[in-house]
Amino acid sequence: MTYFKNCKNLEELKAEYKKLAMLFHPDRPNGSEDTMKDINNQYDISFAELKSIKNDKGFASNEAADEYKDIINTIINMAKIEIELCGNWLWIHGVEREDKEIISTLKELKFRYSKNKNSWYWRNEIYKSKFRKKGSSMEQIRSKYGSVGFKAKQKTQLA
Repeated sequence: MTYFKNCKNLEELKAEYKKLAMLFHPDRPNGSEDTMKDINNQYDISFAELKSIKNDKGFASNEAADEYKDIINTIINMAKIEIELCGNWLWIHGVEREDKEIISTLKELKFRYSKNKNSWYWRNEIYKSKFRKKGSSMEQIRSKYGSVGFKAKQKTQLA
């Protein structure tokens, strides 16, 4: 099965990878390791093809595909959080102060906390914000860069 044939830029590729990971990750009810390996291989190939092409924002990307995949695969099964992709940034919403384990994991993954937006974010170092003015809301960011979001689901636990 071809998973990424309609992706025209890196943002679409990453958004599609996140959707597929939410569906087919081995920790998910319908997931399997073989399907996820196939998705990862196709992602690597598609990423390499799109890497040198200018994306719709007008700059070439040098982002490491493995870093992005590792982060998605680590956070995808965290309980209670919302994962949102805005442009080249990952935003995590719904983390409370009491969620020490989640906060610790996010810090290990080099997520940063935005006090104004009450959310955690991650970006590759080559992506600097063009929204430097203070007070930019998530709605302004979403309207400028687009947004794809998912709610993480708790793993089903056997009694």
